[in-house]
Amino acid sequence: IRDVAVTGVQTCALPISALVSVLIVASTVGVFRLHRSERRMVLPAAVVPALLVVQIVLGAITVMLELPPTIVLVHLSVALTILALLVWMSVAGERATLPDLPEVRKFKRLAWGAVIAVFILLMTGAYMRSIAAGFACAGWPTCNGELAPFGRGTPGVDIHLAHRFVAYLVAAHVIFTMVRGWKLRDRIPGLSLAIPALVAALAFQLLVGIGAVSSGVPVILRIMHVAGASAVWWAVVGVASL
Repeated sequence: IRDVAVTGVQTCALPISALVSVLIVASTVGVFRLHRSERRMVLPAAVVPALLVVQIVLGAITVMLELPPTIVLVHLSVALTILALLVWMSVAGERATLPDLPEVRKFKRLAWGAVIAVFILLMTGAYMRSIAAGFACAGWPTCNGELAPFGRGTPGVDIHLAHRFVAYLVAAHVIFTMVRGWKLRDRIPGLSLAIPALVAALAFQLLVGIGAVSSGVPVILRIMHVAGASAVWWAVVGVASL
């Protein structure tokens, strides 16, 4: 049954991937036509199609080699980079000139720091899933009845716990960034919409993650957790790009 399900998912993924690829290429063509004199737009638009080719090749390798952890991480990192560049182009094309104020510069550094932190978190989560360590810890905030049983279980327990603690640190940084950004919403156009979107994405992701480890990590929550991670990435890149 599992093999049939996997085959069905892969079969559905092919036409969806093809459609998304066409839309991505169309978006970059549109950027070239509308912003050909703007280097900040043309450079990402030139990089995205190249990354898309790399992503397609990595996808084929991932399927043929049955999801080796290293290829999974590289495949995900390229996908996240493509999404980040698309978000950047969509925001930067309409972005207003920001006031040259110390608090604005500090916030921009915080926001891009949050982008890097979320990227690291997503990589740790992908690695955890690729080696099936997502099932190593049951319950929250404890792990198998203990608060932090590092070194007292399988290697998967340590990897799962490491991902949890990275998630706590990243969530704290993102929350701090959102608080600082909300104070600047009158000075940075778009933040009044972007910050609530990031709040919603982060809250959804945290709740789904907690629910997953508290209920045996059912398939539907695993899917929702991946979707939530993508939403957080989309939102945090959007905030930083404003």
